[in-house]
Amino acid sequence: MKKNMSLADADEFGALLLKCIGRFIGPHRAEIAGSVRRREPVVGDIDLLMECELVELLKIPGMKMLHGGGMQGKYEWKGVFIDAWHVNPGTWGSMLVCKTGPKEHVIAYARIAQGMGMKLSPYGLYDTLGKIIASETEEEIYAALGKQCKHPSERGR
Repeated sequence: MKKNMSLADADEFGALLLKCIGRFIGPHRAEIAGSVRRREPVVGDIDLLMECELVELLKIPGMKMLHGGGMQGKYEWKGVFIDAWHVNPGTWGSMLVCKTGPKEHVIAYARIAQGMGMKLSPYGLYDTLGKIIASETEEEIYAALGKQCKHPSERGR
């Protein structure tokens, strides 16, 4: 297994993975998140968000499920670890915020939400009654928190 890879190698791997998703699974929304999306120079694994069921990844030749399933799973393909999350279409933005990270950035914004009487999770931004305030886009989540949506490469800096 590859321990770390350059951003250029991760970009190439991610593009191939997304192409294979389109070819073997079909036209489902899928996006690379995490350190690749933040443009970190060294990448440890690939974070993948998908609207289709994760078990569909096994249609890609050589893909191995290491554990999980359902909403989150760990896979290995071509010597690279993939952390994959099933995303419901209505929660794409909140999942993208939380899974792009970095962790410290997400914690800081969860605290901002808490200070405003809200809760930020991968499934949305909620009020105290559990009513969803924002979840579909990153921009609407940041706006609801009174913040500008930062480019992923600027998060946590």
